[in-house]
Amino acid sequence: VYPYIEIIDSLDALPLFLDLPDSVDFGERVTPFVRVKNLGFTPSNIPTRLKIGSSYNQIRSKMIGPNQEDTFYFLNWTANQTGWANCSLFN
Repeated sequence: VYPYIEIIDSLDALPLFLDLPDSVDFGERVTPFVRVKNLGFTPSNIPTRLKIGSSYNQIRSKMIGPNQEDTFYFLNWTANQTGWANCSLFN
């Protein structure tokens, strides 16, 4: 899984860490999570989208205080294809 991380919108936020294993067996379940930091001066509701392959597309939002970070936990992803899967993270 190759993670691709991009900041969108006008939020002053930064994804710090995306937790996904380097490889998984077909049918294996993984619970992905990401650490996000609010780089702004005010609390912000930060929406974060995680895409894996063509079948997984989840969105989570959290209010994060200024200069604070928090963890976003996503629903389980089950490896349902062989070979490589693209992974994208947007917030």
